[in-house]
Amino acid sequence: MENDELIRLLDRYYRAETSDDEEKRLLDYFKNAAVPPQFEADKALLLSLHGISEQDVPLPEGLEERIVSQIDTLDEATHRKRFTMRKARIWVASIAAMLLIAVTVGIVTLRPVPRQDTFTSTQEAYAETKRALALFAAKLDKGMVAVQKVEQAHTSIEKQLNKINNETDMYIFAVDSI
Repeated sequence: MENDELIRLLDRYYRAETSDDEEKRLLDYFKNAAVPPQFEADKALLLSLHGISEQDVPLPEGLEERIVSQIDTLDEATHRKRFTMRKARIWVASIAAMLLIAVTVGIVTLRPVPRQDTFTSTQEAYAETKRALALFAAKLDKGMVAVQKVEQAHTSIEKQLNKINNETDMYIFAVDSI
């Protein structure tokens, strides 16, 4: 690959305009070819970005276990923090809801009810009262008729049950005497 083409591809790569094929060409070039000194920094950057290392770096003993334990510790601390924040939010929301209910009940119960006269004359008030009482009496009479029907049915059923009980007692007495 020539320097001009390499410069053009690198420029497009840094502007994120390259296709997958062009990136593959760049990686292949940096992996396999001898790179001019002016492109050494680009080579190191590209290979490290794509996870390709030119040299093996030895890892310290027990690194994986330390990383796992650190992640577990961070996870527990984050979980505890989230749990306490969640509890705090629930408490605040509960208190706010109770205050809202208390204020609403207070406003409703302490608000004065405006009293207005509904009639301008006593004759109108008397006539309306008479009409309301007549309606009440009619409904009460209707209810009393229903209660009387129920009492008659109850009395009739009670008589029949007594008759059945008396007949049963006679049969039991007759069977016992045999």
